[in-house]
Amino acid sequence: PEETCRILADMGIRFTGVTLGAKGYMALIDGRFIHKEAYPANAIDTTGCGDVFHAGLTYGMLQGWHAEKSLDLGAWAAARVSEQLGGRSGIPNAQDLQNRGFTDLPCQPEPPA
Repeated sequence: PEETCRILADMGIRFTGVTLGAKGYMALIDGRFIHKEAYPANAIDTTGCGDVFHAGLTYGMLQGWHAEKSLDLGAWAAARVSEQLGGRSGIPNAQDLQNRGFTDLPCQPEPPA
């Protein structure tokens, strides 16, 4: 994975990364490698984890968050999805994200009925 990231960096890409499943992810950001372990999870089904990781990463980047916070959101969300059967049932909602500390979200959860 490091070699792939370096090849892409040599092509002028400033931010690239690789998901490593249960081992977390690796990223190369402006010439600096980071490797983060996966969030602890009682994984029962990894269907959709990669998709949710990339959705969280993309969401954070579109919000203007720095790359590491965006990666962290993706990794945390992917771990939550792995704890449920199917690729959709464990996707965190806005309240879950706020409870985790992602408090600068533009959408607020609906108040309880």
